[in-house]
Amino acid sequence: MHKCCIQAAGCKTQDKNIIRLREACQEFEAIFTYYLIKEMHKSIPKADLFHVKNIEGFYNSLLYEQMAREVAQGGGIGLANLLLNEFKMNILEKRDDSKEKD
Repeated sequence: MHKCCIQAAGCKTQDKNIIRLREACQEFEAIFTYYLIKEMHKSIPKADLFHVKNIEGFYNSLLYEQMAREVAQGGGIGLANLLLNEFKMNILEKRDDSKEKD
């Protein structure tokens, strides 16, 4: 469980939103990594032996997707953390601005 949710009474709405934001950032990183792996794989020369294009493409797509998810969940390439920190700073700035207006 996330450290902000260790409160005895449960998570606050704000904490749940941060958790959902973190999950969205990790999912974005997984999608980005998927396309990165897919494009990198295109640079590998293809062998004609046992080459069935439709089946190979389908299974490679599944492989890339799983690899990307594993990379993102294991700390990834840092993109999810970068996005999360940026979004959290923007959220805090907007809260400060709205408090100053009140």
